[in-house]
Amino acid sequence: MTNFLKYRKTLCGTGLLVLVLTMLVGRWYLHDDQSRIKPVNTLEVTTQAITQRLSLVGRIEPGTLSVVTASFDGSILQKLVEEGQRVERDQVLIRLDTTDVEIRMREALADKLKAVRVVQDMETWVQGQEVARARRALASAKLGLNETERKLVETRTLLDQGIVAKMELDALVQQRQAQQLDVAAAAAELQSALDKGGNDNRQIAQMELANANAKHATLQKLLERQELQAPFAGIIVRATGGSADGPQLGQIQTGVRVGRGQPLFGVASLEQVKVLAKVDEVDINHLYEGQRVDISGDGFEGLPLAGVIASVAAQSMPTASDGGGARYEVTVSTPVLTTEQRQRVRLGMSANLSVILYENLQAIVLPAAAIQTEQGKFFVRLADTQGHQPKTLEVFPGRATEAGVEVVGLTPGMVIMVD
Repeated sequence: MTNFLKYRKTLCGTGLLVLVLTMLVGRWYLHDDQSRIKPVNTLEVTTQAITQRLSLVGRIEPGTLSVVTASFDGSILQKLVEEGQRVERDQVLIRLDTTDVEIRMREALADKLKAVRVVQDMETWVQGQEVARARRALASAKLGLNETERKLVETRTLLDQGIVAKMELDALVQQRQAQQLDVAAAAAELQSALDKGGNDNRQIAQMELANANAKHATLQKLLERQELQAPFAGIIVRATGGSADGPQLGQIQTGVRVGRGQPLFGVASLEQVKVLAKVDEVDINHLYEGQRVDISGDGFEGLPLAGVIASVAAQSMPTASDGGGARYEVTVSTPVLTTEQRQRVRLGMSANLSVILYENLQAIVLPAAAIQTEQGKFFVRLADTQGHQPKTLEVFPGRATEAGVEVVGLTPGMVIMVD
């Protein structure tokens, strides 16, 4: 009995050892098979916003700069502003002395009245005094000639009767010839007087009247511009484009004589500003009019501005050396500034520009490992959650980003395989 129990214990121990060895060997084979299977990662397709920007540095300039010029030749009667002073729309800046213009306007008025009189005379020229005098002179000459003709007939009769001498008849003949010339001259003078009232002279008179009216009206408008006003709210700045011989802004004082059209100073608009920046030739073709720009600066930190590219120069800026690359000027305009922005944004400040080159708020970006290429085409492998074999789908790559490559052809929610 004791031997049977020993045998039974030995048999149980041996079976337990075989079972443990079998489990260990099976686990080793299973681990070896799993180690040979290459793991596969999956990625669910989602949308995200991507933005590509170009950073530039520029300076703040007035959106509008209007040069105030002298309306006419004269002296400055009163100067009411100084450089750097803020002004409002329609505020009076300078008053000019109108003495010279008033003298010229009175002369122009006199010329205008004379021209009006000439036109009126032309309208009634046929009934005028000059034509009437010419008519009377012709009538008188004809009366004298007729009287001489009558005397000549009588004298011939008396000569035939031997009552008068032949010398008296000869005198009358000479007198008739002279009077005939007088009649012809009077007729020519009458025709000349009538011609003075013809269409050509009337047209000349009307044109002279029109010129006189225009000259008088021009001088009258100049008088109305005695007071030079600000075209918009802004700040007084030094005028550009003035003559080197003319007075500068600091020299424009009361009593200084200025010429018509001479720049006196400029009014820079503070209602709207622009930013001028320089762009290298490698980046210029990425910019175009209408691109959105975010504007910031150290001088107005915490108060960003929004703008758009207003113009991109077609010609490069002059450079100091021929070896450097070309640079182009870009102008960025801003909308009308708010009161707070006008108080903090000042002309000449530096500005940091962030030009939005590309923006897609619903972009699909995949890692490069998820995209396969074959014969110039691009594919992704779609993972099947139902246990079927994965299938490929053609996609179209877009812009490369730090997170991966933008693709088109997928919809959110798809699951793709990533090697």
